[in-house]
Amino acid sequence: MERILDLISAIGPYDIDKSVVNLSAPQVSHVKANTLVVVDGLLSSGYYGNFPFRYNRRALDGVTERQVTVTTETTYLELLSQINTVPIFTYTVGSFNESLKKKALLLPQDIVNQQIGTLEPGSTTNVVLRAAPTSYLFTGVLKLRLVKAVP
Repeated sequence: MERILDLISAIGPYDIDKSVVNLSAPQVSHVKANTLVVVDGLLSSGYYGNFPFRYNRRALDGVTERQVTVTTETTYLELLSQINTVPIFTYTVGSFNESLKKKALLLPQDIVNQQIGTLEPGSTTNVVLRAAPTSYLFTGVLKLRLVKAVP
């Protein structure tokens, strides 16, 4: 959620964060972008009202397959640090001399966590890591090649 609030703040007239607004869960949109969230002001913060914000979530389907070494990990969540050694993509927030380059990494809330299953030492298997439907930044699946470490 913080990543989307950074983007909204960068293009809008207000500096907002989760202390002053709530975001709805991302919804599929077919108008001008692939995702819609509703930004609601928190009355206790002095902000009120709401507005729709449309943007494009990034499809993991087009990202290069990642090779990951499995040692003792049993779930996809435990593999995130290896998957994130290379950002999914980078983006810039702000404009001109006030811009900041950021890395889009997979966070635990971005994925559907699953069990890895049993792998024999030295074996390789291809699997897909699914973006959670509630991910604010990603859709689709990321191809992974799991390689079981040899002790």
